[in-house]
Amino acid sequence: MLRNNLLNLYYKEFKMKICIILMGIDLYCGDKNFCCSYGTWHNIRIELIKATFEYLEVHFAVTEYEEGTHEHGSMRALKQYIEKIQNVSVIKESVFGNKESNLLDLFATYSRLLEFIDLLIEFGVGGIYSLCNKSDCEGFYSVGNSYDICELFKLVKPFLLKNKEDLNAEENWLYRNIDELINVFKDSVEHNEMVRIC
Repeated sequence: MLRNNLLNLYYKEFKMKICIILMGIDLYCGDKNFCCSYGTWHNIRIELIKATFEYLEVHFAVTEYEEGTHEHGSMRALKQYIEKIQNVSVIKESVFGNKESNLLDLFATYSRLLEFIDLLIEFGVGGIYSLCNKSDCEGFYSVGNSYDICELFKLVKPFLLKNKEDLNAEENWLYRNIDELINVFKDSVEHNEMVRIC
């Protein structure tokens, strides 16, 4: 048992040193942590925004809201916001030669609108706002943020699976690796502790 604890501690210290060397984001809560490069963190949030929009598209397609009701009006308003974001979103080549999307920046811009935030919350996906609107360094996710993010992951994780034929396909990278991130936020909720962003 002691040997396992020491190996686990060594692994965490080693992993933390690698993250510091890579210049990335580190999320810590209790004995759980998640770290990755800033570029990967940017891509994770973009993929989660896309998955959230896909989830909502499916949800709206299978859920009937009676015309003239509050829910129907809210659905139409959120669909319009999503369409605006998707219509302006572009993928361009960066100075380093890799492809970049402005989806995260657009989402952050629309997240300044209280109506947009309320609509995300109303349809159970407010966690995407909580996840994406934080600093990449020095900050915290509250226990409430963590709860919202965990609820989001329950809804959108299936939409991260891009290639159902081959789980190990490259496009399934986030689906295969998301549990480490999910566990940090679960730990926050279970132990009533904030997640620290370093």
